[in-house]
Amino acid sequence: MVFTDMHSDGPFRKELPENETLRANLPTCEDFRSDGVFTGKWVDHPDPNFRGLYHQRSTCPRWGSDYDCELHKDENPALLAPEYRKVFQPDGCNLRPWDTLGFEKCMEGRRIIFIGDSMSWQMFISLACLLAPVTDYSSGGTWDKANTTVTGGYSGREWPDSGHITLQYFAQVKLKNGGEIMIRSFARFNGTLWDDIFAEIGPLTERDVIIANFGAWYPRFNVMELTTPFEAFKLDVEELFMEKLAKSPAQTFWRVNSPAHFGGHTGTYTAIQESLMSEGVPKRQHCDPVTMGEYWYWDHVVSVLKECGEPCNKIKLIPIFDLSLARHNSHHGTFGRGRDIGFTDCRHYCVNVIDWWNIILYSMMCF
Repeated sequence: MVFTDMHSDGPFRKELPENETLRANLPTCEDFRSDGVFTGKWVDHPDPNFRGLYHQRSTCPRWGSDYDCELHKDENPALLAPEYRKVFQPDGCNLRPWDTLGFEKCMEGRRIIFIGDSMSWQMFISLACLLAPVTDYSSGGTWDKANTTVTGGYSGREWPDSGHITLQYFAQVKLKNGGEIMIRSFARFNGTLWDDIFAEIGPLTERDVIIANFGAWYPRFNVMELTTPFEAFKLDVEELFMEKLAKSPAQTFWRVNSPAHFGGHTGTYTAIQESLMSEGVPKRQHCDPVTMGEYWYWDHVVSVLKECGEPCNKIKLIPIFDLSLARHNSHHGTFGRGRDIGFTDCRHYCVNVIDWWNIILYSMMCF
């Protein structure tokens, strides 16, 4: 088993014995660092029969069945159980356990608005599943089927005129106590699109919560797009933080980027393997462990926060990079997704990883 640590010289992997278990008598994790560092390790749950916090197909809303690793369990049944049995043990403290009723109480008179790409969609689905017992109504699906006046034609920075931003998912969850969770999922940031979305949502207050993240559509080393997208990411993050999040009355979070596991030290998707399949290079069969992860997204976010200074102090980082880096076997590609067409999915995670993103959110937002 591996976990990561972050110092001034970046993250690295440490080998740990496989029989590590949760530690008792540690203080509760309360003070999350402003730079998004949150180290620890994955250990076995004390109950050998533990298989996650819920069963996705029986618990989640019908529209939330996508990205279910259990749908592909015949691909690797021996791996599914040990992957879902792992829980995250932070260094030096214990996270508050997930409490559905506690989160519902925290949501009284509040709205959470997720803004981001399909990784944000995954976090939204996980939260919808976790809150299913206290949900009054929910709906979700692709953006093109949504009841919205925001319908498209927005271009990404540094893209040619034909590079319109893909509008992906549109959903909402209404809790029994009136709390509301919604997502507007699209590929890349655009300031006008952001404004149009929030004009339709309605005025925000300090009780509202925005959780934003982008990155997957800004590759740095993709042979099909060269370096231009990452330069656009830098400018988009600056505009998003300084002109949107810092000036919003809402409580604001940026979810630190989630590492991919396409191989190499950083796990980044380069498109090289796929472009050479016609020359006899075999399809990717699994997702690979990595040493560093795509740290450059995180580094730039931290530098923007420092440059922005006091106006951006309200923007908190949800620290999911370290805990996700070790979970290369908990990607959908490991269980077969995309393998048949040669695009093995080593970016999207099984819910057993994503649920811990929301457990951290619970501690950061509600206490």
